[in-house]
Amino acid sequence: MTEETKRYIERAEHALEVAKELKKGGYIPDAASKVYYAMFYAAQALLKNEGIDVIKHSQLNQHLVIVLPNQVESTRSITKC
Repeated sequence: MTEETKRYIERAEHALEVAKELKKGGYIPDAASKVYYAMFYAAQALLKNEGIDVIKHSQLNQHLVIVLPNQVESTRSITKC
């Protein structure tokens, strides 16, 4: 895992922590926004690990459609061992 991938994961984890605090404070729409960004950063980490740089949110889906099925299949083959 590259340093850049690790940074994306750290950003995702931080966004989730902030979302939890916002939810506790009753700021549900703001918490939902942070959860969205946590998912975005996690997806960026996954794609970066595959050598794909995604900056725009609009690019994310088109790349995930290609990468995720391969990730799921890899996970299935590992769990069958």
